[in-house]
Amino acid sequence: MIFAFKNAIIFILIFEQFNIIFREELMKNLHSHNYLIVLFGTIALSVMTFFSEGINIRAFIGIGIMLASLIAAGIGKFLIKNDFVKALLINLTPSIATFVYAFVLGGNSVAFLANFVFLSMMALYFDKKYIIYYSVPVANIALICAIFFPFVIDGANYDRVDAFTKVFLFDLVAIVLYKAVDRGRELLSQSEETLSTINNNSHAANDIAINLNSAIENCKNGLDNLSEQATKVNEAASQMNTVIDDTTNATISVTEKIQDATDEINKNYELSKELDAGFEKVDTSVRAGNNEVNVVKNTLSEMAETVGSARGAMSELMNEMSKITSILEEINAIAAQTNLLSLNASIEAARAGEHGKGFAVVADEIRHLSEQSSEAADNIHKIINGLSGMTDEVSNRVNAGAESANDVVSKMDTLVNVLTGINNSTEVAHDLVREQYKVIESVRTAFDSVNSDIQTLVATSEENAAMISNISESIRQQEEAVSNVDDGIEHVLKLSGELKEHFN
Repeated sequence: MIFAFKNAIIFILIFEQFNIIFREELMKNLHSHNYLIVLFGTIALSVMTFFSEGINIRAFIGIGIMLASLIAAGIGKFLIKNDFVKALLINLTPSIATFVYAFVLGGNSVAFLANFVFLSMMALYFDKKYIIYYSVPVANIALICAIFFPFVIDGANYDRVDAFTKVFLFDLVAIVLYKAVDRGRELLSQSEETLSTINNNSHAANDIAINLNSAIENCKNGLDNLSEQATKVNEAASQMNTVIDDTTNATISVTEKIQDATDEINKNYELSKELDAGFEKVDTSVRAGNNEVNVVKNTLSEMAETVGSARGAMSELMNEMSKITSILEEINAIAAQTNLLSLNASIEAARAGEHGKGFAVVADEIRHLSEQSSEAADNIHKIINGLSGMTDEVSNRVNAGAESANDVVSKMDTLVNVLTGINNSTEVAHDLVREQYKVIESVRTAFDSVNSDIQTLVATSEENAAMISNISESIRQQEEAVSNVDDGIEHVLKLSGELKEHFN
C-alpha cells in the first residue's frame, strides 16, 4: 500500500510539473508550427500565382503582399513576447493579406479557402479569445467582400450566392470551433480543479507521511526497548537456570550425605539389637545365679567376660555416636548451605519479577526443608547427647559390677546383693538400649522422609530448569520476531523518508 501511495504522489507531482512545462512548450511549438504553415503556404501561393498569372505586375504585387504578411508573422514569431499578440500576427496578418491578394489579382477562390486553415490554426491555441479576435474581423471583411466585391471570395467568375455560402460556412465553422474550445476549456478547468484537489491531497499526504514517519520512529523506539527488556529477561533466566543447577547439585550432595548417615544409623541399629541380646544374656545369668550359688562363681566369670564385652560394645557405641555427631554437624553445614542457596534463589527470583514467582515458591520450600533438616539434626544431636550420658552411666555401672564380680569371687556373702545390683543395672541398661532403639528407628524414618522430599525437590528443580529453557527459547523467538519487525520498520522509514523528499 505504501508503494502504491508513493507512486501516486510521485505521479501527481510529475504530472503537475509536466503540465506547466507542457503548456509552455505547447504554446512555443504552436507558434512555430503555425509560422511554418504560413511560410510554406506563402511559397506555394507564390508559385501558383506565377503559373496562373504569369510574370506581370499584378503577380508581383500579389506575391509582395503575401511576403509582407509573412514578414509581419515573422516579427510576431521572433520579436513579440506576448503569446496572444504573437498568435494574431502569425495568423490574422496572412489571413487579411489573402483578401488584398485576391482583390489585386481580380479574384481568386483559393485565397479565401486559406482562411479556414488560419481559423483551424487559431483553434489549436485552445482559447476562445483567439477564436473571437480572429474570426470577427475576418468574417466582417468576408461579408463586405461578398456584398461589394464577391470576386474576392468566389473568383473572377463569381456567383454571389456561392460567395455568401462560403462566408456563411466560415462563420459556421468559427461558431463550431468556438463551442468546441469553450467546452474544452470547461473540461480543462475541471481538470485543473481536480489537479488542485489532488495537489491539496498531496500536501495532506505529505503531512500524513510526516506523522507516519514520527509514529514509526516511536514504534521503533518501543521495539528497541522491548528487545532490550527481552535481553535482560533472558539473562535473568540464564542466571536462574545456573542457580537451579547449583541447587540441584547441592541437593544431590545432601542426599548422598543423608544416605551415608542412614547407613551409619543402620549400623548403630544393628549394634543396639546385639547389645539388647547381650543384656538378655546377662539377665539370664543373674537369675540363674540366684538359684545356684555354686554355679555363681562360674556364672560370675562368664558375667565378667560378658561385662567386658559390654564394655567393648559401649566403647564401640560411643565411637558410633561420635560418628553420628560428626555426620549431624555435616548435615547442619549442608542445611546452612542449602538455606544460603535458597536465599540467593529468592533474591534472583525477586529480580526476575513475574517470571520468577514459581521459582520463588521452590526456593521457599527449599528453605523450609533446610530448616526442618537442621531442626531434626539438632533433635538427634540432643538425643545422642542424652544417650551418651546414659551410656557413660551404664558403662560406669558395668565397670562397678565387674569390680564387684571380682570381689564376689572372694566374698560370697555379698554375692546376692551384688547380683541384685547387677540385675537392676542390667534392667536399666536394657531399657536405655530399647529407648535408643526407638530413637534410631525414628531417625531412620525421618531420614527416609527427608530423602523423599529431596528427591521431589530434585525433580521440581529439573522441571523448573526445563521451564526456564522453554522461556529462554520463547524469548529468543521473540527477539527474532522483534528483529524482523525492526527490519520492516527500517524499510518503512526509508520509504517514508523518500516520500518526504518527494514532497519537499
